[in-house]
Amino acid sequence: MPFSDADSLKEKLVSEQEAHDAVVRNMVIESLLESVMDSSLDLALEKEEKNQLQLLLSNNRILENERDVVRDRVTGHCFRRDVLRKHLSKITTEYYRCQKEVEQMRRRHHQLSMALKDQSSIHQHKQVKIQALRSRLASVSAAARHESANKMDLLATELQRERSRIRELEDVGREAAVALRHILTESEDKTSDMQKLLELMESVVPEGTDAAFMGPEAASIKTQDMELYLDLVSQPCRSVFVFAKAVGIPFEFKVVALVEGQQYREEFAKISMIRKVPVMKDGSFVLTESVAILKYLAQKHSSSVADHWYPAELRQRARVNEYLSWQHMNLRAHGSKVFLLRAMFPLIMGSEVPKEKMDAAVEDLKLSLNLLEEKFLQDKPFIVGDKISLADLVAVVELMQPVGTGLDVLEGRPKLIAWRDRVKQEVGEELFDEAHEQLMNMSSLQEKMQNNSAMEMLKPKFQMLFK
Repeated sequence: MPFSDADSLKEKLVSEQEAHDAVVRNMVIESLLESVMDSSLDLALEKEEKNQLQLLLSNNRILENERDVVRDRVTGHCFRRDVLRKHLSKITTEYYRCQKEVEQMRRRHHQLSMALKDQSSIHQHKQVKIQALRSRLASVSAAARHESANKMDLLATELQRERSRIRELEDVGREAAVALRHILTESEDKTSDMQKLLELMESVVPEGTDAAFMGPEAASIKTQDMELYLDLVSQPCRSVFVFAKAVGIPFEFKVVALVEGQQYREEFAKISMIRKVPVMKDGSFVLTESVAILKYLAQKHSSSVADHWYPAELRQRARVNEYLSWQHMNLRAHGSKVFLLRAMFPLIMGSEVPKEKMDAAVEDLKLSLNLLEEKFLQDKPFIVGDKISLADLVAVVELMQPVGTGLDVLEGRPKLIAWRDRVKQEVGEELFDEAHEQLMNMSSLQEKMQNNSAMEMLKPKFQMLFK
């Protein structure tokens, strides 16, 4: 109800009450006058008048009570009016404050929109510059590759000439030696001739000529075969095996069957007290850890191994090292855990893997696959760039480990599937399948483990791992 209506109602009620009170008083007075003037009225009329008087008094009291009720109601309405006025004042103040905030937000939105437009134009400008730099880099790289190829051809030609010259010198030296022996058998007195022949040999054969080019008689160093101790069920062993085979490094394959516990035998402990594979034995030099072995092989055979496997360029090599350092506690650890839970847990613990344990392990593996795809591979053909490297090889064998148990970890990941196929094609599909043959035949491997007495020795180790 509007406040003006409440005030008018209050005034109307008060005026009506005053008029009613006046009417009542007049009626009472008139009754009293009539009763005094007409003393001859009988007792019946006097009694009736008394009753009427009492009735009027009773009605007067009722009207007074109603007046009090009306006053209370008017007072209540006035109080509520004051409260509503205060509330309305607060709402009005809050409304104006909100209007100011909205105006500030509109100005801020306009500023952000302008800044976004500026950033977009800057981004587009940078994209144009990056594209120009990429084109320039591609042209420079092509020119550099062409120049390097020409230099390699010149060096190869020069090396061929040098070898031909050395072979000619070998022939001259052999002829001189034959002539010397003939002179010695003919006469001991012809020392001067012998001296001349010796001088001729020294002048013909240059000082410092590599003994390897002087024929098998002069060779004094015999190359020793390198030994690799491997089990191809192990993913680090597969990376070393595939790399050595792919780049043509000769080695003797020494099998160390992990499921049979051969790594704990004394003869293997003499080679490596760590009792893990892979192990490389190059002459008397023994090296453990797959990453260290891969780097050693790439650098030792750098003259025959293509540079892209372990690039000499500082930043590209750093990218390879970055992935090799990251993968130990991420893709390797999570892929191995899934493999062990699916392949070994039922055999060791005699029950199926608890669902929550298996789900947690698969989720960890998915997170590592996301990082492999988004952080390391991105939109490149390989992890480092356009060519395969040790990082790709180490990564792909880890992906194959849970695949061997029947879990397709690449499902729904077309980018990783295409990358795996490129890696497989680079190393050779036949070699890739050979390296993973045992892993992909998991049923046969589990049967061997069940029927192997060495498993009793390995069970405590696995039980501690699965707790």
